[in-house]
Amino acid sequence: LYGTSSIGIELTLKDSIKVTLLIFIPVFYIFNFFGIDIISLLLQRGKFNAGDSYTTAEVLRYLNLGLLFYAIYAIFNKVLYSAKLIRQLLYITLIGMMIKIFLNFYLVKLMNFNGLALSTSISYIFFFIASVSVIVKRFQFNWVLISSFEFIILFSNGLVAFLITEVLFNLFDFTQVVSFSLKMVFFIGIYMINLILIRHSGIKLIFDRFIMQKVFQ
Repeated sequence: LYGTSSIGIELTLKDSIKVTLLIFIPVFYIFNFFGIDIISLLLQRGKFNAGDSYTTAEVLRYLNLGLLFYAIYAIFNKVLYSAKLIRQLLYITLIGMMIKIFLNFYLVKLMNFNGLALSTSISYIFFFIASVSVIVKRFQFNWVLISSFEFIILFSNGLVAFLITEVLFNLFDFTQVVSFSLKMVFFIGIYMINLILIRHSGIKLIFDRFIMQKVFQ
């Protein structure tokens, strides 16, 4: 952490968002495109059949829509709490809960379990947007543009890594389990190699803040 001053909070916020995006964007891609394989590998046995795997993977895909928003909101939540903006945090939480309850009545009837997952994701998106507006108004940070640029870079890198992985694996014929396992390794590997090649600052940040600190503790 950089300290509790406004500049320190802003730098901490930027770095936290950068690391969170770097980690959770590949998770988003994995859940979205490999979700059915993950569910089948972990759960599909006995009475849990292929249809159940597909249904669970669909629910996971709808929950995945709010994953990045909630991951970053978790950072904002701590910032709001540290800044003693408890009342604003309470309002955000209560309104978000009401949005989720209201949407549950409509979306569950329309989409069953998928509707429940979608309402959860929408409430996560609200938490994110509401907390951003409070933090920007309170601190007047310039991190929004920088973090948006980080998102574009990392999300594009995830897409490139996914497409390269798909092209490579369409050229070879593997069994389903082997193909899925190797795809995961290749996707993550390509994603990380691309970041190293462009010298993305998030890689150094993770190495310095987490790996080196663990090694020398």
